[in-house]
Amino acid sequence: MPRAIFRCVAGACAFAALLAGNAPLGAQEQAGVTAGVRGRVEVALRPGAIGRQVRSGEPVYLGNAVSSGPDSGMQIVLLDETTFTIGPDSELVIDEFVYDPRSSAGKVGASIAKGVFRFVTGKVARENPEAMRIKLPSGTIGIRGTIALGRVDQVEQNGLQVNRQQVILVGPGYDTDSNRRGGIDLFFDGQHITIWRPGWGSTLMGDGQWGPAEHFPPALIQEVLRLLQARGEPLGNPNADDIRNAGDSLFDGRRVVSWVNGTQQSLAWWDSLNQQASLPERTEIGGFGISDGLADFADLRRVTSGQFNYNQAGVTALTPGGAAVGGYSLFLNIDFGARTVGGGDSRITLNTPIAGGTSYLGTLPFGNSPAIFDYSGLSGMIGTGCGSSQTCTTSLTASAINQGGVAGAQLLHALTVLSDGGAAVLGGTGFAGLSPGFTVDPVPYTDGTSSLQQLRTLSSGQFYYTQSGVPLNFTLGGAPAGSYDLFLNIDFGARTIGGGNSRAEIVVPDAGLTGTALFGTPQSFAAGAGAASFQFSSTYTGGCAFGCQAQLSAQPQNQSGVVAQSLSHTLAVSNSGVLTATGGGTTNGRVPGFAPAGGP
Repeated sequence: MPRAIFRCVAGACAFAALLAGNAPLGAQEQAGVTAGVRGRVEVALRPGAIGRQVRSGEPVYLGNAVSSGPDSGMQIVLLDETTFTIGPDSELVIDEFVYDPRSSAGKVGASIAKGVFRFVTGKVARENPEAMRIKLPSGTIGIRGTIALGRVDQVEQNGLQVNRQQVILVGPGYDTDSNRRGGIDLFFDGQHITIWRPGWGSTLMGDGQWGPAEHFPPALIQEVLRLLQARGEPLGNPNADDIRNAGDSLFDGRRVVSWVNGTQQSLAWWDSLNQQASLPERTEIGGFGISDGLADFADLRRVTSGQFNYNQAGVTALTPGGAAVGGYSLFLNIDFGARTVGGGDSRITLNTPIAGGTSYLGTLPFGNSPAIFDYSGLSGMIGTGCGSSQTCTTSLTASAINQGGVAGAQLLHALTVLSDGGAAVLGGTGFAGLSPGFTVDPVPYTDGTSSLQQLRTLSSGQFYYTQSGVPLNFTLGGAPAGSYDLFLNIDFGARTIGGGNSRAEIVVPDAGLTGTALFGTPQSFAAGAGAASFQFSSTYTGGCAFGCQAQLSAQPQNQSGVVAQSLSHTLAVSNSGVLTATGGGTTNGRVPGFAPAGGP
């Protein structure tokens, strides 16, 4: 029977119905495309052959051996959207790839000889999890529509250097519906372990067996993720249509169950090994009690009324390299009567040298099983570690957990903070407890004039406000007099406004007031309460007999839940002590960095 294979020739993709065994001898079949190549990455026709440097956007064929050097890495995106990522000193071969895009049927096989890796399943594994296998030096990984990562390296055991293989489940993958849970199967020498719980996995040392499932510490996961973000220079510009950024989801809130050698294990069995490897398979609601473990929305709906909030303060924030740099606090409302989560003063407040601020969490309705709450693309975080725009985005994945027969007694949460280039700069995980009543923000970010307390919630970031051609009118008669251009610095790390090249460039030629008023002395907002209003005064050289004076009043403004996003300002210009012209406006946002030099 004909077999449909997806093949690309000379950059154009087409279908070829090839009779089994009827393919031309020696023909190379394209499996995917390279992406995100950084540093020294070589591809060879087969393992052991001499390779050549590869660039992003090049084809990858079956049997090609891909290897990376120090501080290097890349992605391989297969034509069914399966994505492999390798880090430094890693080796990968795509052994098998068959794909029919009409039915998403096919097979995916790969081998990982050494290094760090991550894979995100594509359409083949979603359609048939049995159709994807990853070979390791010892053992095999089976896929159940998910995201997993791991490493293969050498460590000392009993005085000998042996392979260490660690595989960790970290997410469900794309398009995984509520009826198909993401998981991984680990095989070796007749042994079979199945892991459903994100953040958990197993280790195989040398020629031994997979150890009991274990909860890997977040620091280890962060270290693998750091290694996957290679630091070498990027090579090539891949076609964006060929590449899908898989991202990372440390926890997804899926139900928890494990098997060993095909037998479902009880919680007591795992506890006897002090591994807490799994919670037992849940009993669906329907006259039965609420099972402990990761909750379904059906569990939450059994609670018919009540207003509560999940909260946890001082959660450690980690860089991709695993360094602790400050922390964040989470406050998330849940209304069992209205069957909603979030809204009101629900928020994440971040305080680190890299970025800081508050992201508000909007209202989400209860959905279907399981009880996962996803927030992505949140604004409000700024800092010098956020890239050239100094503006970060925030994502939060949270899962309700039943405990002691109480539905949603805790919340498992994972935070990711991304730079303006999409790179992860901060992350963290924790468990938030449940408290009665809705949370109240002591420093709420309503639109309007910022308060001094709100300015101090931003711990990093250097910007300036600017507006050109702001009209000035004569105080007598209100006739147009001229205009001014404003430049005013704000340094959230130093907690000052003004200074540097802060100035007003004033043009009122008919009255002889043209000149530049400098606001070079910064004002502090490190203390105090109430509205953030700043007054600046400057004497400048113009056509005034006894000097020209400029008085600036500036009030940072909150917009759309972002503190100090713009600046409201008024300027009063005097000639020899007599008020002559006034004007004012509101800037359109703020500009990263400090105001440049200039002026008439």
